[in-house]
Amino acid sequence: MDILDELKSETSLAKDILLLSKIAKPFDLNDIEETLIPENHSFVDSDEESKFFSIFDRIMAKFLKHYYKYNLFPSSQCIYQLFFYQIKTKLSQLIKDEVIWELVESVAKDVAKYQLFNDCLIIHPLADFGFKNIGASLFFTKKIRTFYFKHEEFLIFPQANSLEKVLRNIKRAINYFKLDNKKVDRELFEHYQRARNTKWLIKNPIIIHKMSQTYQGYYENQVFIVKQLEKHISLLYLYKCLSDHNQIEKNSLFDTNRTNNFQTYDEFHYFIINKTPEGYKPECIPRHYKLSRLFETTRLNISIGMSKKKSDKEKIDKLYQYLTTIYTNYYSSNISDNDTKMRRSLGYFVRSYQAEYYEDRVLFLCIAFEMILSEGKKDDIGGHISNILLYLTKGNEEDKKKFQDLYNSRSGVAHEGTARKCDLEYCQYLYTKILLIIITDTDIDFKQKDPFSNYITRINEKKIGFKPEIK
Repeated sequence: MDILDELKSETSLAKDILLLSKIAKPFDLNDIEETLIPENHSFVDSDEESKFFSIFDRIMAKFLKHYYKYNLFPSSQCIYQLFFYQIKTKLSQLIKDEVIWELVESVAKDVAKYQLFNDCLIIHPLADFGFKNIGASLFFTKKIRTFYFKHEEFLIFPQANSLEKVLRNIKRAINYFKLDNKKVDRELFEHYQRARNTKWLIKNPIIIHKMSQTYQGYYENQVFIVKQLEKHISLLYLYKCLSDHNQIEKNSLFDTNRTNNFQTYDEFHYFIINKTPEGYKPECIPRHYKLSRLFETTRLNISIGMSKKKSDKEKIDKLYQYLTTIYTNYYSSNISDNDTKMRRSLGYFVRSYQAEYYEDRVLFLCIAFEMILSEGKKDDIGGHISNILLYLTKGNEEDKKKFQDLYNSRSGVAHEGTARKCDLEYCQYLYTKILLIIITDTDIDFKQKDPFSNYITRINEKKIGFKPEIK
């Protein structure tokens, strides 16, 4: 990873820095925040002010995307100040390209020098989520042994029922993610338990994930935190789908969700645990109201088994790699239209589990299929998707029939207000199956327009020796 070399390939970055330096008056001030004070008369008029910040925003976007692609999230507020200072001190020399690149290099070195991306742990509450066959321990003994779901990027713990157990779980997360083994500040957690609505930390399951970032305010980087959570939750549902289809630990009579009578829905905060010289200190962060719907995805409405088949683990690894790619591209503004559709489709797939009403679950799952398979068709969308499914599953008529029943059920909801008979659970598995085919079949180029129609054309061309006309 050489971010500096990548930055030097961003030729338009140098042009924007030169353009910004032409608006010289704001750089007479000490920092960028002073330019926002009207009494300083930093700009000739509002048009110049708008132009100044528009160019500055472009510089920031081009600079930061090279960090975001590596899942590094330095404080943009700090980097604004670094750029402002460097341009201010080199203002008269910025007619030379080499000076501009020295400026960019200085900012990149300062990002490393001031440690503007540090590993931290983030803790979110979960609700309506359980581990199968473990709830008996909670129900009969009121204690939970050391059970947790682990993945490369996150851990999920069942409700702890005591702060002592929570702190032990946090220490396990510190060790699991190979962070420095330091003391966790218990007193600060106790303070937040008294002063904030954070009883969920003890009463609910929690998900802990690692992130490399710095932030200057409650809401800086929160959108990236939410997107990472969204990715982890999507992967969890895909795992649940595979596990249920293979009937691993099907019985949920004594899962921890059924036996947890203590959980709370007062989930308006999350914790960021930062490393300091004295140890790990939590900061309780309120959820921004504009991101409230995204945070609602933490009400999972599922239970999962702890057992994993080797084949399922391999599939989950492939799904994880794919999700990492599309989310990393999203962070760095390098995402294709089809990748955006896939990310949104996964959101509807998740909602097909979370929705309170069965009819909504049917609708959401149909939307998930349509977003990735409809290819923008306006007529006979169900027939188009059915045909694609037949090719993707190598002629599996049963899968086609299951989807047609689902789509027919959707019509019942839309036109009659009642879902018709369908196998919703199998169709959720079918969605996961199709996603794996899209990821692993090298003949499918999902980035191109109409990837499945092109795939079908190529298959037919191979079989009959010429390119057929597809209407």
